[in-house]
Amino acid sequence: MGICKNQVIISVTIGFSFGILIGLGFWDYMWKDEFLGKWASMITILSLVGVPITYFSNQNKKENEKTRKETDERNRASRNLYGELHDALEAIEGKKYPEDLLDITIDNKVMTYTNRFLNHDMYDSLVFSGKISFLRYELQQKIQDIFKRIKHHNYYLRLIMKIQDNDESDNTTLKTYKYYELLDKDERYMIEEIPYMMKKLKEEFKFDFPN
Repeated sequence: MGICKNQVIISVTIGFSFGILIGLGFWDYMWKDEFLGKWASMITILSLVGVPITYFSNQNKKENEKTRKETDERNRASRNLYGELHDALEAIEGKKYPEDLLDITIDNKVMTYTNRFLNHDMYDSLVFSGKISFLRYELQQKIQDIFKRIKHHNYYLRLIMKIQDNDESDNTTLKTYKYYELLDKDERYMIEEIPYMMKKLKEEFKFDFPN
């Protein structure tokens, strides 16, 4: 654990004061004549040392409190991101909402997708507030890629629903085909990448998360 500048100043100041007192104890002058008055004056002077000690002690407490708050905030943010990724993974794997995990076959090609919107509010909040910077650049980039796929997922679902609502003909399937392909592709990517990112978050911030 590093020693902050204020702690060094406090230690040096206290050590210097004690050094002066010990040195004065060996000075014959301090014990002659009105020695009580001499010592009283010296102690009064040295008591002024308490002013900078108190100041730097308060500064040290403020810095420690600031560091603690920043650490707590990073830990909460990492847990919240982990939770959002965890929920998305369970959704696209069909663990949380199995009834929403659907297969669609078009031209003998089977595509799987989750017919449910995925949440990204926590990620957006961290981005808009600038607090996403608590992550190392490499993690930021990977998380950005994952949440870009999550947003694409929601966008494709809306397009499919819009097409289906506006067109009840047999052409609907052909119009939505490419979006089903994209859903299938993005979800395969997320199933591979999200567990890796969840592992990195736990390793980086060393927290436990309920299964």
